[in-house]
Amino acid sequence: MLPEEPGPSSSLLLFHQFIGCSGSQLQTLEIRITEDSMEPDQLFSYLPQLRKLGLFFLEDNDKDPSRFFKCLSDTGAVLPSLSDLGLHVGKIFMWDESLVEIIDKRWRDSGLSRVCIQCDEACVGENGDQAAQTLSCIDHLKSLKAEGLDISILVKGSNEIWYDLLEDDAHNNVLYSTVY
Repeated sequence: MLPEEPGPSSSLLLFHQFIGCSGSQLQTLEIRITEDSMEPDQLFSYLPQLRKLGLFFLEDNDKDPSRFFKCLSDTGAVLPSLSDLGLHVGKIFMWDESLVEIIDKRWRDSGLSRVCIQCDEACVGENGDQAAQTLSCIDHLKSLKAEGLDISILVKGSNEIWYDLLEDDAHNNVLYSTVY
């Protein structure tokens, strides 16, 4: 019999065999996401006990990280024990509130206690609607931090506007930090 050509289905099979044969109760996973990565529901179905997840998205690797965000939004079925989420992305606040909604839902419903987002670029938006939506997301994250969620956003390079937007003088909480 000829070996199966490498691809998503063979990767899924190898991953399933590794988890099944090791008898391991994997608690932490850091994984680089590529265009041909297995679907998140397939990947996470083997890891219900996972507590800490790090997803590395690079813009040229995965054009649609929202497929992972959608999967994470189902708090009851997917990764019910997840308490620590790390995201490494090219851009943050792409005028899509889904990530903020997922963080909020996991914080309130399933015990998410720490979120760290690292990105190469943070942008407010080019038009008024995008900027308003981005500022709304920032306010929402500030309120979660004020409630006790350990959340941080690390942005490469210097961008004073982000520091001003993410600093919350009233509660002396800072979401933003610059990484060089």
